[in-house]
Amino acid sequence: MAKEPEGEFQPLNPDSADLLSRLRAGESVWLKARGASMSPLIRGGDVLEIVPSLRIKPGMIALVNTPWGLRCHRVVSVADGKIVLRGDSLEDEEQVVREQVLGEVRTVWRGKKRFSPYSGAWWLYGILQTRAPRVVHGLRKVWRWRRRQFK
Repeated sequence: MAKEPEGEFQPLNPDSADLLSRLRAGESVWLKARGASMSPLIRGGDVLEIVPSLRIKPGMIALVNTPWGLRCHRVVSVADGKIVLRGDSLEDEEQVVREQVLGEVRTVWRGKKRFSPYSGAWWLYGILQTRAPRVVHGLRKVWRWRRRQFK
């Protein structure tokens, strides 16, 4: 069930408004990630290349404009004009409409390393996130528990 996002309303700052206008003009933009909602794929401090995208399909990572600010989350499903999104490390989903989707993450830069979120093991991770999220969350809990046990 899609849940309303929590937190305070954040109006767009001038930098976000500039980013939106550049995306709408068809340009690629670079954005520094904050937070851990897309961990481990995207971590705070990673630099994301966002490209305008007309296609919206499950598994893609979309930049969306919400009343609570800009977010990059994975598309879980698309039906009847509604797009359901979820952060990879979150269990709650949020619902947006097509007009709120600004673009798609094409490339992630972590330090000097560059990778696509749609290739190799990350492709498989994306499929699991959209089709079996409870399995992924369970595996993540086991992994965290084991890390604590062997520190």
